[in-house]
Amino acid sequence: MVTQRVLIVSAAINLCIASLAWSAEPAKLAEACTGCHGQNGANTEADVPNIGGYSKVYQVLTLEAFKNSKRPCPETNYRTGDKAGTKTTMCEVAKELDSKDAEQIAEHFAAQKFVVTPQQSDPVLAAKGKDVFQKSCIKCHSIEGVIANDDAGILAGQKTAYISRQIEQFTAGTRPMSLKMKARFEKLEKADLDAVIQYLASFK
Repeated sequence: MVTQRVLIVSAAINLCIASLAWSAEPAKLAEACTGCHGQNGANTEADVPNIGGYSKVYQVLTLEAFKNSKRPCPETNYRTGDKAGTKTTMCEVAKELDSKDAEQIAEHFAAQKFVVTPQQSDPVLAAKGKDVFQKSCIKCHSIEGVIANDDAGILAGQKTAYISRQIEQFTAGTRPMSLKMKARFEKLEKADLDAVIQYLASFK
């Protein structure tokens, strides 16, 4: 006869195995993202953002926006892996994911450390950009956008080419903004935005 103790031990082992399988699932799903974003969400491609360390909420919202074509989806190539050289878009990638997949991928990358990209910057423009950022951006992008829990993306040390493209999309109206951001963004001149880009690039 199976004793109560054996049943308890068996249940505990099964629970442990199930837990390990579940914890491995996000990493397995995220493997498809490493072809562009790199291992643990960090890469050396100038136009591909580092996403490791972004909050789970922000990444889920981002994937939903791509899935519903609410953000521009320029064509790009897989940079590494079995699909290296083949074309894709973030919209195509996101449409293959259901809500559970998106949450698990976001959870995986949220658990990683954000990697700052060393970049050249103009110190004079960076000083101006710091002033602009603190007056116009810091209420939502706390401490120069380095806090993932702002759910607004990590900005300090992000790729200059990527930040520049996002600003171009905001300016053109092809990437939506919150009403709060839109009111502040539209008050900035191009020179202000260029200075902010240099400021964000100055982080090491």
